[in-house]
Amino acid sequence: MPWGGSRWLGRGWRAAQINDVFTMCLVGVTAGGASRDLLVLWDVDGTLLNAGGVGVDLYSVVFLQLFGRSLEVMAPMAGRTDRAIILETLTLAGVPEPRRHVDPFIAGLATQAPAVQSAVAERGRALPGAAAALAALAPGAHQSVLTGNVRAVAEVKLAALGLRDGLDLCIGAYGDDHEDRVELVHVARRRAAAVHERSGSNGSDGAARFAGPDTVVVGDTPLDIAAARGAGARAVGVATGPFSVSELRAAGADVVLPDLSDTPVVVEALLWRLRGLGLRRDCPAGRRAGPEPALPAAAGERAGDLRRRAAAVAGHVVPVVAQRRAAARRGVVVAAAVVAAPLLGVGLLAV
Repeated sequence: MPWGGSRWLGRGWRAAQINDVFTMCLVGVTAGGASRDLLVLWDVDGTLLNAGGVGVDLYSVVFLQLFGRSLEVMAPMAGRTDRAIILETLTLAGVPEPRRHVDPFIAGLATQAPAVQSAVAERGRALPGAAAALAALAPGAHQSVLTGNVRAVAEVKLAALGLRDGLDLCIGAYGDDHEDRVELVHVARRRAAAVHERSGSNGSDGAARFAGPDTVVVGDTPLDIAAARGAGARAVGVATGPFSVSELRAAGADVVLPDLSDTPVVVEALLWRLRGLGLRRDCPAGRRAGPEPALPAAAGERAGDLRRRAAAVAGHVVPVVAQRRAAARRGVVVAAAVVAAPLLGVGLLAV
C-alpha cells in the first residue's frame, strides 16, 4: 500500500500502515483492560517534544557564568544524561578536573531554567500526538519521565508546551540523579514504589513490583532502548528523533512506533504486556515462538479456521484472540495481539 497513516475500512475496522513493511488492524479506542500497576516512563526531548535548541543555549549561558568564556564545542546530547553531557563537554573544553565542576554546572542549569520557559514556548513544540497519548494513558498507568534533563529543565520544557499536567514528575528520574541512564530506570521504580506504597510486606524493595514488563520506557534513541533492556523493562521506540524505525528496532526495542499521532495504536503498544502474545522479536517472519495464546472456548472454532488459513500463507501469522467488550462507553476492542504482531515485524493475514 502506498499510503501512510491509517484508514477506516468499515464496521469499526481500521488498517494502519506504520511503514512500508507492515500493516495492522484494530477496532475502536481501547481504554479498558489497563493496569494501574504499570509504570510508563517517557523520554522528553525527541519523544514528547522538541524544545527548539534551548538546551544548547542553557549550556552556553552556564558555561560562560562559570568559566568566563564562550562554549565552543558541545558533547553529543541525544539520549544522554546531563551529567554525562556536562562531563564530556567540560573535558572537550579543556576544563581542568572536569568532574569537580559537574555539580556546580547542574546547579547553574537549574537556576537558569525558569528564564528559558518563554523561549521554549516560542521556539519549541509538543510532538504530534504527545498530549493525546498522555491523556489516553492516564486511566491505565502511572506516567512520568525518564530523561537526561535535570529536573528543573524538564519541568520548564514540559510546562511551556502544555505537557506537564499529564505526568507525575515526583516519580520520574532525571539527568541529575545519575550519569548512567540504566540506573535512572531503577531510580524511577523506587520512587514510584514509595509514592504509591507498593513496598513488599516482606521488607523487600517495593520497586520489585514494577520490575520487568511492569515498567515501560518510551524513547527516541538507542540509548533509551538500552536503558530499558539493561533494567529489564519493556522498550518502546518512537522514531521522532534522529533515529529511524529500523535503527530503533535493531537497538532491541520491543515495539517501534513511527510517532505518537495514532493514539489507539500508542495505547495498545504501551498498555499491553507483550509476553502474553507468545511472539519473539527475533523469530523469523511467519513463525510462532513460544506457546499459543489461551483462547476462550467459544473462540475455538473460529480460531481453528483462521489458523488453517494462516498456515496456507507463507511468511504471515494471524494472532487470534477473541474480541472482548470493554467497560461501558469505552467501546469494543480487538485484543492487542492484532496490534502488536506487525509492530514486532510479523505480518498479518487479511481475513
